[in-house]
Amino acid sequence: LVLEQNYPNPFTKQTTIPFILPNAAHVHFFVMDAMGHIVYRDHRFYQAGNHSLNIDMEAYPAGFYYYGIEVDGQRQMRKMILK
Repeated sequence: LVLEQNYPNPFTKQTTIPFILPNAAHVHFFVMDAMGHIVYRDHRFYQAGNHSLNIDMEAYPAGFYYYGIEVDGQRQMRKMILK
């Protein structure tokens, strides 16, 4: 499981989050604000391989956010900046 850095970063409205799955799996995505509140959630089934998720953050204020992925009990997180 590989969660890559979003791009562009920093971004203004939308960003893309790439990730790689070694096996087909149910994938849980989340985005948290700096206070730890979940502002975005997504759950989908993906086949093994390279994927990306496009997120629209236009309705949220500028600042630091953390995004993460959970697959089969593994969790990875990264930081992104909405300007």
